[in-house]
Amino acid sequence: ISACLVGSEMCIRDRLYIFLLLAIIVSSCKDDEDAAVETSSINHNYLPLNVGQESIFRIDSIAYDEFTGGVDTFIYFLRERVEEKLINQDGTYSYRVSLSKRDNDTSNWSNTIMIRKNRNERNYILTENNLETINLIFPINENGNWDSNAKNVLAEQKYSYLNAHLPYTLEALSFDSSVHVSQIDNENLIEKYLAYEIYAANVGLILQKDLSLRTALDGTIVSGYDFSKTLLSY
Repeated sequence: ISACLVGSEMCIRDRLYIFLLLAIIVSSCKDDEDAAVETSSINHNYLPLNVGQESIFRIDSIAYDEFTGGVDTFIYFLRERVEEKLINQDGTYSYRVSLSKRDNDTSNWSNTIMIRKNRNERNYILTENNLETINLIFPINENGNWDSNAKNVLAEQKYSYLNAHLPYTLEALSFDSSVHVSQIDNENLIEKYLAYEIYAANVGLILQKDLSLRTALDGTIVSGYDFSKTLLSY
């Protein structure tokens, strides 16, 4: 106290300096936190979720039977609709999404099943048939990778980002910004396994591909399947 009384002007300057330094530190920490939140949430537009939101897809599926040599082709339409917003125990939100199918443009939607989508600051978790998979992580950066099965008991399945934030054209639809999610890409002389998804900003999933084929050495397909899910409208 006596020291401060002797140099009161100096003490005041010292205190002001300390207060100013603390203010800068607190402000810097807050800016860093805000920047982290903004960075992690800015790419949520690749998976918009709003109650009432609908997307219509065309499903093309080809199955190759090794024993009969037959080839079966299936084409139908799938509607995804966000039905309900739910709050989770940790304060995040989940969305109940209905999946309905029909054979053509004039038939009624039927065979509705429910899935759940959970989008938080770090990732997008899809729950289907009681199995949770991580289909996206945030923020979306080129070459980002993760284990899609980190939340279930299945073996590790590495996903990775390619072609992040680039334009993409899908049949008659064009998108300003998209990202390719590589899921499986393995091939040898007689086998080919390919799976990926493409998401567009402010739209969500626009294309899903899942291919598993076994071929003869001359390239003739022996068995397997070729599945595509293509966005038609949203």
